[in-house]
Amino acid sequence: MIDIAVANRPYEQGDLVSGSDLGWIRMPDTEDTQDFLIKSETKNKTYAVGRGIKRGQVIEKVSLISKADPAFLKSALRRHHALLPLTNAGDVKDLHNGERLDIFLSLAGTAPRIIQIAASLRVLESAEGERHLEIPKSQLKLYLTAQGSGKLTFVQTDQLAASDQIDADQILKEILNKEPIKAPVISTPPRALRIHRGSKVTELPVRDTAGGGIIRRASVKGGTNAR
Repeated sequence: MIDIAVANRPYEQGDLVSGSDLGWIRMPDTEDTQDFLIKSETKNKTYAVGRGIKRGQVIEKVSLISKADPAFLKSALRRHHALLPLTNAGDVKDLHNGERLDIFLSLAGTAPRIIQIAASLRVLESAEGERHLEIPKSQLKLYLTAQGSGKLTFVQTDQLAASDQIDADQILKEILNKEPIKAPVISTPPRALRIHRGSKVTELPVRDTAGGGIIRRASVKGGTNAR
């Protein structure tokens, strides 16, 4: 007898699942069951749902793409989303599949401001350890624009929402005061300012700048720590 995976809830394309998320039923180990996901094969594995699965449906192996599969990132990426590479975004080695980040834009000046430009974005990690942030394409455009406007900072979503004792204004103040870790700079098509003088056209390049990083918080008495 073997344990065959059953969906405990509906799954959509791109959802991340592990063995602990699934239900199991005992069935005879025959040729008829070889195409289904077996419990013994799921230990310490993360899968991306390659196609929709209904609640109560027995799960075929082809429906789930293992993290070790080169097609994992493509399968995990949801429609109308893009991948923002995090490999060079500072200390990201502790970020793993399914963790979530918020993105803040810090604006300097006599009255510094901080604006949240994206919330609860999933981290996706490949078998090679390359980490990406899944971001809606509409928000990616905002990210590209924000690169030249101020300092971009990534903050763990669950840490921000973990404690009611932490005042939101204090969190924002800490974000502004921390030394930034370099955030990923996304290449954009070269831009130029065109100056027309009669029939002559002069092009001047327009440069983008960026800064920012990832702040990791842990609750402590009287405030937070970042590293």
